[in-house]
Amino acid sequence: GVVLLMSASTNVDQPGWSLSESRVIEGLRTVVNEAPGRVLVTMFSSNVHRMQQVFDIAAETGRKVSSTGRRMETTIDMCRQLKYLRIPENVYIRIDEIGRYPSKEIIVLTTGSQGEPMAALSKMSRQEYSRLQIVPGDTVVYSARAIPGNEGVIWRTVNRLYKLGANVIMEGDTPIHASGHAYQEEIKEMIDLVKPYYIAPVHGEPRHQTAYRQLALSLGWPDHRIFTLSNGDVLCLDDDKAYI
Repeated sequence: GVVLLMSASTNVDQPGWSLSESRVIEGLRTVVNEAPGRVLVTMFSSNVHRMQQVFDIAAETGRKVSSTGRRMETTIDMCRQLKYLRIPENVYIRIDEIGRYPSKEIIVLTTGSQGEPMAALSKMSRQEYSRLQIVPGDTVVYSARAIPGNEGVIWRTVNRLYKLGANVIMEGDTPIHASGHAYQEEIKEMIDLVKPYYIAPVHGEPRHQTAYRQLALSLGWPDHRIFTLSNGDVLCLDDDKAYI
């Protein structure tokens, strides 16, 4: 009975199935165990489950967790109040308290995974962040993928971090991030489960939407029942038709 499926197309060019979050905690645990000093983990400040993984790893490894960046701090405080985060006792500390502990016992959650110029990690890379400075021996973990278009500013930040003596861990052999957007096989399964009459690929650039259209066509969906929308388009649905 589903009339319209609006489906994220961001990862339609990724074959197979996306990584499980259970693999991510294994990768993060490995990085933390091998890090010689402080670990800074940058991620989207809305990724509460990933934050929980960091707090759990900190409790396992005897580290303290602090946070920088207004949005990160606000999210953590709100989620603690709503009990969306289960923070072990005496693990979460203020950023001005980290100097009381050896570097090997510190993890910092920080904003700035997309190279935003005013985010905490970006300011650290420019040595403009008064609350925390990058020092040799720090490990910076990018637990997020680059949003298309942000690659340039992210790499500039990464290069500055290396110049300050940090070791930067990106997506690679060690799984440190799992995308929140479906890969090809998950998209196919969603279409098969929902069996919508109309499909509209969303959350992607025209190249993603076009690839999604081709995927839906290959599954037997008629071309006239797939709508590729641009920003500002209005898709109208009435009792017997749909049209832009």
